[in-house]
Amino acid sequence: MIPFIWNEEMYKTIMETWGKRCDVINFLTDAIVGGKLKGDKITDDPLMGYKPYWEYPPGTFPDNVIFINMTRTWHDCDKDDVKKVCPWVYVEENHLDQAEWFCKVDYDTFFFPENVKYFVREYENWDPFTEYHYFGHLIQSRHKGSPPMIAGATVCWSRKTLDDIADVYRKMPKGRTGGHRGKCEDRAEATEEASTAICLLEHLNVSAYAARDDELREFVSLDRYKDVLTWNRTKQGEWWYWRGKPEGAGEMENSITTRPIGIHKYKETRMILELEQQFYGPANNREIKRLNPRSRTYVDKVRKNLGMTNE
Repeated sequence: MIPFIWNEEMYKTIMETWGKRCDVINFLTDAIVGGKLKGDKITDDPLMGYKPYWEYPPGTFPDNVIFINMTRTWHDCDKDDVKKVCPWVYVEENHLDQAEWFCKVDYDTFFFPENVKYFVREYENWDPFTEYHYFGHLIQSRHKGSPPMIAGATVCWSRKTLDDIADVYRKMPKGRTGGHRGKCEDRAEATEEASTAICLLEHLNVSAYAARDDELREFVSLDRYKDVLTWNRTKQGEWWYWRGKPEGAGEMENSITTRPIGIHKYKETRMILELEQQFYGPANNREIKRLNPRSRTYVDKVRKNLGMTNE
């Protein structure tokens, strides 16, 4: 699932790269019911300005671009609110029988669906039908007393988790205009990450699980891999990225596993296309040759695990 503000170029790029390797992929966006977000409307011509999606002729949008009402009636939604409750409920009500594992992926994350399967089946040996699982890149909440949470770049749940938390979301208290108080409630300015962690822990006793390998390398990178591979905890100190990570957590070249699930912060289509060539393109293609030695070493290891040739 990709919470999405419609952009044809980005949609096509995702579908031509990592999206084509997903068993099921849907882009969810708002249906405009009293909303004011620019994302509620699609621009076709700069001179014409914006118009709602329903004014476009049938067949304009692909079948897996789904417009649903994610706008509350009691206040305006912020960008995090529209990514939170309604998309998961929609997926549970309409797509629960189509997959064993469900991931919410930001549009600027390069996603590796085959590595999700590796992680849950081979590395962890989890059962999606009988076990609760909520995993990704674990970060600490900025709210004192709130549980750790999974960063929104890539968040994955087992089928059982989705099935049961959707009912919690349908029944959760709505309309509060006050600030954070550590409760599972749909309120103004609530963030996706914090609310998910609170609701899962409060109602299902499910804690956020850090997707790390035996060397404490992350399966989900929150920044571009070429940068994260240079991050040094000793030199940088305990800023938010390192806060809460275990002693001995991977640094620099050992920051990210060589079977990544998601790599975040690629906001331009050209960047996504470059990654496609680096990880899935022919051996020694132009994008691979342009890499610095540190990045090239990492890419070669990822390609090997994906079954891609490096020669």
